Amino acid sequence: MVVTRSFFAQFAHNPVNDQDANITSTPAGHSPRWNRVTPTSTPEKKRKSSGSSDESSTSTPKKKSSPKKKRAKSGPTPSTSSFDAVTAANFTKSNQVIPPVHTLLLGTHPSVQSLKENRYYGHPMNAFWWIAGDCLGFRRAEGLKTNGEPYGFASHLRYNESQIVPYEQQLEKLCFSGFALWDIVKECQRPGSLDSDITQEVPNDIRGFCKLHPNIKRIVFSNGGTACSFFKKHFKEWLDSGELVPSQHKASQDAFKKWTKNMKPKTKRPGGRDKHQIECIVALAVSPAAAKYTYDEKRDFWEEHVYQPGLKDLEAAHIVANDG
Repeated sequence: MVVTRSFFAQFAHNPVNDQDANITSTPAGHSPRWNRVTPTSTPEKKRKSSGSSDESSTSTPKKKSSPKKKRAKSGPTPSTSSFDAVTAANFTKSNQVIPPVHTLLLGTHPSVQSLKENRYYGHPMNAFWWIAGDCLGFRRAEGLKTNGEPYGFASHLRYNESQIVPYEQQLEKLCFSGFALWDIVKECQRPGSLDSDITQEVPNDIRGFCKLHPNIKRIVFSNGGTACSFFKKHFKEWLDSGELVPSQHKASQDAFKKWTKNMKPKTKRPGGRDKHQIECIVALAVSPAAAKYTYDEKRDFWEEHVYQPGLKDLEAAHIVANDG
């Protein structure tokens, strides 16, 4: 399958007949220019020696401008848009059954590198696709730095270079395993790639997406607690509804502490069935900025809490489909 730069444009998500689910986002086919500010400093006047009375006065050092003030002087920060949500339904396979989405993997907002590459988790040191490959049976790339030397984690990868597949095939493999990709923030202003620099953010309609995919059992925050903070800010009502429950491990419990304390037991739907609840998992961040954990630690977490449960759901869905 040949994929052009407008790869995501053909995947524009179309929530048919659901006016409440405004899922589609601005196409991510452009790479915005980023205003770079060259710091300028005003040299202080040399202090004269205090040997005589006419040398007793000294100049007062000027205060340094804060980064925010420097950015303000350079003009407004450009807005950027996230990619569209991607599921297996975005791929046309004549003889392949489209699996239901069991897990929604949420980033915060595409990095500068990802926007430039026009792909999810595009930075070569981002662990996302390396981990996905180790858990799903492929390899992302050779794993070499620009100087030709291998990354430190390359020796820990499970598959050799014969298992390297193109990005579009990685995406297809992930989605046909029942996983979906999207971001929390649809549009925002951000001078670089740090989540902490995001301002003026507009969220994607994640709740509407989950309504369109009622088999979703878990939402995974791929960049840890920082990404989770944006979710809590914009989806408080959803959290208050009891439809979302934090995972049992410590990071998720801490991130959703307010809702953990006020957690209600599962309510019953008409007919006596348990009301559907979605597990929220705050994962070890895949971003290269999250250097606190090793690659092996990140992979082990994702395998235990994300990929193994998801693949079990996929297998169960196939059994049900075959029995039907």
